[in-house]
Amino acid sequence: MSPLSPSFELFVAVRHVVSRRRQTILSVTAVALAVSISLLFTSLGNGSQELLTGIVEEKLPHVRISPAEGEKYIHLYRGLLARASAIEGVSSASAALSTQATVSFKEKRRNALLRGIDPAEEDAIYKISSSIVAGEFSEILDGKKVVMGFKLADELGLKVGDRMVVSFPRARTTDLELVGIFDTGTPLDERIAYVSLRTAREFLGEGDVVTSVELRLDDIREAEEVAAAIDLLGYNAASWQENNPEILRSINVGGFWRSLSIFFVMIIAAFGIAAIMNMLVLEKVREMGMLLALGADRGRILRIFIYESGILGLLGGIIGSGLGLLGILALGSFRFEVTAGGRELSSIPLVIDPKDFPTYVLFALGLSLLAGAYPALRAASLDPVEALKGSESGMKGRGLWRPTFVEEAFACRCLALRFEAAVAVRHILSNRRGTAFTLLSVGVAVGVIIMSIGLTEGVRTQIVANTIEKNPHLYVQPGRGEDHLRLYRTLSERVWEHPGVVAVSARLVGQGAARHRDNVEGVEFVGVDPGPEDLLMGVQASALSGNFSELNFKRRSAFLGVKLAEKLEIRPGESFDLVLQDRTVRLKVAGLVEKGTVKDESLVYLHLKTAQDLVGEGDVVSEIGVRLSEFEEAPAAAAALERSLHRRTSSWQEYSREIARFVGTQSRINLIFYSMILAISAFVIANTTIMIISRRTREVGILMAMGADRASILKIFLLENLLLALPGGVLGALFGLLAGDLIATFGPSGFGGVPLSFDLGPDLVLYSILFALALNFLAGLYPAIRASGLDPVEAIGSE
Repeated sequence: MSPLSPSFELFVAVRHVVSRRRQTILSVTAVALAVSISLLFTSLGNGSQELLTGIVEEKLPHVRISPAEGEKYIHLYRGLLARASAIEGVSSASAALSTQATVSFKEKRRNALLRGIDPAEEDAIYKISSSIVAGEFSEILDGKKVVMGFKLADELGLKVGDRMVVSFPRARTTDLELVGIFDTGTPLDERIAYVSLRTAREFLGEGDVVTSVELRLDDIREAEEVAAAIDLLGYNAASWQENNPEILRSINVGGFWRSLSIFFVMIIAAFGIAAIMNMLVLEKVREMGMLLALGADRGRILRIFIYESGILGLLGGIIGSGLGLLGILALGSFRFEVTAGGRELSSIPLVIDPKDFPTYVLFALGLSLLAGAYPALRAASLDPVEALKGSESGMKGRGLWRPTFVEEAFACRCLALRFEAAVAVRHILSNRRGTAFTLLSVGVAVGVIIMSIGLTEGVRTQIVANTIEKNPHLYVQPGRGEDHLRLYRTLSERVWEHPGVVAVSARLVGQGAARHRDNVEGVEFVGVDPGPEDLLMGVQASALSGNFSELNFKRRSAFLGVKLAEKLEIRPGESFDLVLQDRTVRLKVAGLVEKGTVKDESLVYLHLKTAQDLVGEGDVVSEIGVRLSEFEEAPAAAAALERSLHRRTSSWQEYSREIARFVGTQSRINLIFYSMILAISAFVIANTTIMIISRRTREVGILMAMGADRASILKIFLLENLLLALPGGVLGALFGLLAGDLIATFGPSGFGGVPLSFDLGPDLVLYSILFALALNFLAGLYPAIRASGLDPVEAIGSE
C-alpha cells in the first residue's frame, strides 16, 4: 500500500495495534475498566437519585401552603383549594388542620401531631391507604376515631380497637378509638395521628379553618413555579425544595462526587494510553524514518498515531460498555432486605440510562485522542536521516542521554552500593518521558485515593460527631414491662466500672406541654443532675445564655431549646408552665441551649428532683446516659453492660440507624472505588513496564551474556519500579491533600446538609505512600519475571 494512499495511515495504525498484542490488551483493558466503572457508578447514582426523587413524588407534598404572615389559620380555604387546583400541573390538593397533642394510654404518654384531614384528599398526597397494616384509613370519618403510625402505636402499647385520651393545654380533652395503623417507613410513623377535620376542630374549639393546604403536581420539577404563582395570591407557599433542603443537597452532592470520581478514573486510564503511545513512538523510530523517506509527510505520521490512540480508546469504550452492563446486571441481582427512604428494598437501586453507553464510549475515545496527541506530535517531529539510523536523536531537540553531573554522581553512588541499583537508576534517568508517565500514573492514583479518603473521612467524622456529640453513646433502660429504673445510683456506679466510660448521667425523660401566655408547644423534658449531664452532653458549651449548674440551686428553673423559646416567644428570666396531664409546674427560664438538632424545637432541661415531682413516680429515672472514650466501641460496650447489669442497654447506632447505615454503605462504596483505582493504576504501570522491557530486550541479553544472572535482571526492574514509586507516592500525597482541601472549601454541602470537610491523619498519608510502593512492586512483578526469563542469545539478536 502506497504511503500516499488515503487509507494508509489507518492501515499502519491497525498494524501497530495488532502486532503488539500484550500492550494493546493492557491499554484496552485499562480504558474498558474505566468505562465500566463509570457506567456502574452512574447507574448507582441514578438509582440513588431516583430513590430520593421517589420519596418526594410518593411520600411528600410537592407544594405546601401556610397561613399568611401573622395569621394562625387559613380561612375560606375552600376557595383557595379551587384556585390552586385550577393551576396547570396541579393534580390533587388536601387541606389539613394540625395541632400538637398528648396521647395517653394507661400509664404511657407521647406527644404527637394530631392532623385533621379528609382521608380521600390526604391519600392523594401521602398514599396512606397503601401503607395501612391494620384497620381502615377511611374509618376516621365515622366519629371520634384515629389512625396512627405503627411506631407511635407501639410506644403507647396500642392495638386496633383500643381507646386513648388526647389532651393538650387549652384544648378539649377527647377520647379516641384507634381504627387503623400505618407503616410508611418515614418519620410520619412516629409522630402523626390522623383524625377527621371535624374531630380536630372540636378538639381545638375552632370553626371551618385549616392550618395548611398541600398540593401534588404532575411534575415535581415545576414545584417552585407553582409555589411562586400561589404566593401572588397572598399566601405563603413553599416548594418541596424549600421544605426538604437535605434531599436537594444529597442529590446535588451525589452528582458532584460521582462526576468527580468518573473524571479521575478516566484520567488514570488516559495515562495508560499516553504511556503506550509514547513508548510506541520510541520503538518505531526507524519505521517512521522509512515512511518519511518514502514520501509520507509529517501530517500523515501524526494521523497514524492519532488513529492508533483512537482505536485503543474506541475498543476500550465498546468493551467497557459490555463489561459495565454485565456489572450492573450482576450487582442488581444481589438480594438483601433493607429499608431506605421509606421503601423496603430487596436489591441495590440501579437505573440504566441507554444514553450513558454511547456517551462514555465517545468520552473514552475523546480522552484517548487527547492522550495520544503529544506522542503523535513527537512522531511527526522525527528527522528522517537520524530516524533511519534507529536513533532517538531523530526527534528534534532530542539527543542521546548525556547525564548531568548530579545524575552521573548519583549513578556512581548506586554502582558503589549495588550493580542492580546502578542499572535501575540509569534506566530511570535515560528514559525521562517514560519515567514521567509512571510518576504521574502513580501520583494520580495515590492522589485520588488520598483525596477520596480525606473527603469521605471528613464528612463521616462530621456526621458521626454531630450525632454522638449531641447524644449519649449508650442508654441503660428499664427491662420489659418496666417504665422506670429504680436503684439507679447503684446502677450508675456499676456502669462507671466498665472500661472506657468517661461520663454517666441518670435522666428522667418525659413528654408534656409548655405554656407561655397564648402560646402552647409540645415538649420533651429531661430531668437531670446538672454536673453529670454537662459532662455527658456538654450542655454548657451549647448554652447561648445562663449557667447550667444553677439548676442545682434554683430547682424551679429550666433551660430551653432556642427554637422552642422562639415559638413560645419567651426570653430568659420569664416564666412558663410545664404541663403533664393534670400536673403543672411553674418554671423560670434560666438559659437557652442550641444543639443544632430538631431537639432545639422541643427540649426542656430541668432538675431531676423537679421532674420526679412532676411525674409523681418517686425516686426513679427513665434511662442512664453513658459516654465512652471511643464511640466506635459502643455496640460491644452495650452488649457487655447488658450482660452485667441485666438491664436493656442500647448503643447510639440503634437510635441513629440511618447514620450508621450511611457510614457502613459509604465504606463499602469507597472500598469498591479504591479497588477499581488500584486495578486501573496497576494496568497502566504494568503496561508502561512491559513497553520499557520490550525496548531493552537486547540490553538485557548483553547483561546476561556478561554474567548477570536471572535474579539480578529481576532485581533491576523491581528496583526501578520501587525507585519510581516513592517520589510518585509523595507527589500524589501532595496533590491529594491540596485537591481534597480545595474541594472541601469550594464544594457543595454534604450528607444531610453537613458541609464537606477534609480530614486525613498523618498515618493515612504514610499508608498511601506505602500503597504506592506496593502497587508499583505488584504491577512490575510480571514484566520483571518476563525480563528475567529471556533467552540471552535470542535477546541479543532481537531488534
